Amino acid sequence: MKKTFACILAGILCVFCSCMEPQKYSEGQSGDFSFTVALKNNTPFDLEILDDTRIIPGYGEKRITLPSYFGELNDGYRVNYRVRLLDEVFIKVPRKENIIIKPDQKNVIIETADFQSDSCFLVLQNDERQTVSLKTDNAYLLALIQGEPREYGPTPYLGPGKSYVYEIKPGINDIVLERDQYRALPLPSFKAMPGYIYAFLFKGNEIALTNARPLQRVGESGWAKTVPITTASASTPLLAYDGTIQLFAPVNNGVTRYAYDSGGNKKAEVKNGDNFQITSAIQAADGYFISGYEKRGDRFLPVARMHNADGVMRRLLAPSNRPEYYSAFFKAAAQTAAQIAAQNAAQKDDWLAAGGAKAIGDDDFFAYVRLAKDNGSALAASWELGKKEFNEALQITDRSPLSAARCGEVRCAAYDPVRNRWLLSGENIEYDSMFSSVTGSYLAVIGNDGYIDQPYLIARVNARGKLL
Repeated sequence: MKKTFACILAGILCVFCSCMEPQKYSEGQSGDFSFTVALKNNTPFDLEILDDTRIIPGYGEKRITLPSYFGELNDGYRVNYRVRLLDEVFIKVPRKENIIIKPDQKNVIIETADFQSDSCFLVLQNDERQTVSLKTDNAYLLALIQGEPREYGPTPYLGPGKSYVYEIKPGINDIVLERDQYRALPLPSFKAMPGYIYAFLFKGNEIALTNARPLQRVGESGWAKTVPITTASASTPLLAYDGTIQLFAPVNNGVTRYAYDSGGNKKAEVKNGDNFQITSAIQAADGYFISGYEKRGDRFLPVARMHNADGVMRRLLAPSNRPEYYSAFFKAAAQTAAQIAAQNAAQKDDWLAAGGAKAIGDDDFFAYVRLAKDNGSALAASWELGKKEFNEALQITDRSPLSAARCGEVRCAAYDPVRNRWLLSGENIEYDSMFSSVTGSYLAVIGNDGYIDQPYLIARVNARGKLL
């Protein structure tokens, strides 16, 4: 009896022990404590998963082993991006959210550098033959030193031909470059944005800002990401003013202004009214003067208006009601020069828009010019000139032959501040004895009172390419 009981007890213990033995899984199965996955990094930055033993190079792919997380513990895996500020210096910036990878996944792709940093950095390149330092608030800035082995710790001294990275505070920084205890140069004034890096060059006793961009664009070439021009339905005028580049494009059923800094980083995207074929853009006080035309049925209607910086329309120049301007458009614009405006307050808001116009029955578009003034509530036309006024200046009548050159559409306009006058250039309307078109240009000078000097014919070439 005792032997039988002992045998039964031994059998039970054997079964129990076999149940306690851990079950074995092959690597990659969901029941294991770790698994292997192929991770593709489509960002320009090296990235770390969990720690620096799992590094996937920028635009690279690598198989890594990760610990298995189950149930409530599976809140994802921590990712850090290595943002390289200089060849030997990088910072680690965490991804906004952990990345979720399940043990049964074989491939994972990280498409974008989804991170945000509030830190600001400054890179200074010293191209002079002396050691310099940076100071702010009477304290030296210390360069970020990285790499092993480190011969020295953080240092305020930047040697000849070297570049260092410094962390700075967001906002206006009063930074000076100290050459020695008696000589110092201020850095160009700039407002440091959170998450940006600014590059300066010290050369020839001058300091210049050479680049500025968000950390997400470190390593890219300038202007790598621009406005979607492929969606634009017409020309896209450019305007550079006060360190900002403005690009006006007729997209998204309206005219959109894209603002960029000098490094090609987009600062703003503002819709400026309904869509039309914009041809010119000029900086105005707290806004912009834009002009062009829209097509309506069998005719063109000229468009000239002013917008605030937020895109709201401030002023509109109403179309002319004269029949000779039944179909008209603007292709050029100009503004009274600042020095004249300072001398004569009455002229400070003079705007000239020019292009072409024709009456019903005309075959050609003749020169068309309007001078508008901002009267505080609208853009009011001071004077307008067209076919009649330009023909009178050329002494052309209805009996003049077709070979007599007439002033066609205006292509360019400028203001001459020395003589307080407007300069226009455009295309001739002219035919040879065989009634073939003659290609030519003219230059017209118009006083601020609207008086036209006799236009100057420049070069004329007939349909066969012969210079006349």
